[in-house]
Amino acid sequence: MKAANTSLMKLLGSDAVHNVSRVMRLAGTVNYPTQDKKGRGYIAEVVTLFINKNATPYRIDDLIGLVGEAPRPQSNSHDDHRDGGRTESEIIALLKLSQRSGEWHNSMLKAIASMIGYGWTDPAIRMACAPYCIDDHRDEDLTPMIAGARNKGWDRPGVAAKPEQPTSIHSWEDPDWSLLDNRRGDLPHFPLDTLAPAWQDLVLRLAHGAGVLPEHIVVPLLGIASSLIGTARRVRAAKAWSEPFTMWTCVVADSGDRKTPGLRVTTRALDQIEKNNKSEVTKKRLTHETRAQNAKEVMKRWKAEREAAVNACPPQEPPTMPIEAIDPGGFIEPRLYSNDPTIERLSSLLHVKPRGVMLIRDELAGLFANMSRYSGGSDRPFWLEAWNGGRHIVERQSGSVIVEHLLIGVVGGFQPDKLSRAFDGDEDGMYGRFFYVWLSTPDYKPLSKDADEFEPALINALTHLIRLPAEDEEGESFAPVDVWLSDEAIAVFEDFRKWSDTTKRSLYGREQQWFVKGETNVLRLAGTLAYMAWAIVKSDPNSTGFNSIVGHLEPKTIGVEFVEDAIRFWKEFFWPHAQTVLSQIGLNDRHKNARTVMNWIRAHGLREVSRENIRRHALCQRLDADDSQRLIEGLEKSGWLRKATMQTGGRAKHRWEVNPFALEV
Repeated sequence: MKAANTSLMKLLGSDAVHNVSRVMRLAGTVNYPTQDKKGRGYIAEVVTLFINKNATPYRIDDLIGLVGEAPRPQSNSHDDHRDGGRTESEIIALLKLSQRSGEWHNSMLKAIASMIGYGWTDPAIRMACAPYCIDDHRDEDLTPMIAGARNKGWDRPGVAAKPEQPTSIHSWEDPDWSLLDNRRGDLPHFPLDTLAPAWQDLVLRLAHGAGVLPEHIVVPLLGIASSLIGTARRVRAAKAWSEPFTMWTCVVADSGDRKTPGLRVTTRALDQIEKNNKSEVTKKRLTHETRAQNAKEVMKRWKAEREAAVNACPPQEPPTMPIEAIDPGGFIEPRLYSNDPTIERLSSLLHVKPRGVMLIRDELAGLFANMSRYSGGSDRPFWLEAWNGGRHIVERQSGSVIVEHLLIGVVGGFQPDKLSRAFDGDEDGMYGRFFYVWLSTPDYKPLSKDADEFEPALINALTHLIRLPAEDEEGESFAPVDVWLSDEAIAVFEDFRKWSDTTKRSLYGREQQWFVKGETNVLRLAGTLAYMAWAIVKSDPNSTGFNSIVGHLEPKTIGVEFVEDAIRFWKEFFWPHAQTVLSQIGLNDRHKNARTVMNWIRAHGLREVSRENIRRHALCQRLDADDSQRLIEGLEKSGWLRKATMQTGGRAKHRWEVNPFALEV
């Protein structure tokens, strides 16, 4: 089927819609446009089937052969012995790669060169590139790129499909625009209507009070609310599949984009809850100390009885040490969250809070930087398991610690330029576990008196989640409760799984690793939305009558409305944000430093710079003179700087002229 569609695409000069998943859309289903297409006027439409009864029938083999065999480039003595240049799959991969931040120009140019090598016409090239361009096949950048590739002789046999690589594909007239791109782009705002009405009102009030957007508050709140429930409740979709509620949420924002005020709205509520529960913690401490003292006394009596039995004449069988003599150890305060715990400390906390614990850090980059701080190895395997909530044995020199439910919620933020360093190394899927939102800078808002610093409704709702019964007072017995999806919810979830299974096959790399966690994350998100809706109603002092009675009852199933909201939330909000965030992980330090220099130049309106200016003021001396020089040479190749040497009576003076485009954009 794909081969036949590819042949038709080449014959008709159509756009690249030859993959089966796009052609075989079922009539009666709804085609939802991407966010980018929505901006160009596309709307959701029902797929309609048109049948031409008099059409000529073709066999698959006939369709494949309509345009004949694609001409293969001849070998060139100057070639590096690679036969045939890029395959069609490689061209498609280049077009997909062009959607990543900073990759459009280079990837598109290589793809166009290969298309020219296969003898494609200009209209055919435009249509193939259209889905990956801002203005479709009319994109004004395509004309000079196609013409430039033909002028450089890439349509000659042997070089077209695999063009000779120039020293630099950028010039003073055509610089590397990826260094100036807005990396965030136009991302969707949080769909507020996926929350219960009471939460919508509360979030808007809290956002106004903190001077932020709703997503500044909601995304950390989801991670915190889900982690407070943990594995005390498990969303069950089938007899063999259940998930804890805990989610990892992360806000991405530059310094000054107010990610901390949004996070502090919920952490302040947690701090207040801990303060309110101080008397309960004191009671638990006294109970523990009493138990520890009793253990000492029982141990003392047992030792005396044992000594008496051994010294008796004749000697007697010594008594077995009673369980009550076991030292319970030091008291561990059951904190709601931690900021910088060690693995050993987390293991201890999980003994008193088997439902799961939570890590909250304003900057998560420090967590990943310190993963080998104490162990001498790497703590990444521990954290990878901490998302699953299964049984885990922590091996340390001090001994083994068995954790029955290793479940740790992670909530915090990243600055964009620190993402790559945090997830550096082998692709172990760590980044695939996070829900991301790349925050936009909130507009100015006047101060508000509508929201309290410690909002009672938020505190009460979170308290109800904390008090969901599962552990006993001593934390020795723990009984998670399964909450099934309703029958209608299961049907909707199955449709999502089918769509997900089809879609993931067209993805690769980091995007695919994040996407395949979608089914699990949608389950956790649906459960969290359901229990948040329950908690906010239960905390409403004004609810009366039947609504009050029903609202106070814990959910017995996860309703279809919460699964639908979770799927929409995941598709329309988290997936676009994740794609943009994941595109930053592959960027190297040189690219980030180059962006820093260009931003500094533009911010100060500079038309000329020196190496020392860049090193001292733009980079704050993070690089030495040699590395700074290499960075400048890279900016020269990118078309943004041009060397201008001034002769003096002694040593020549080197300056670099700034491309005027940098200040005109």
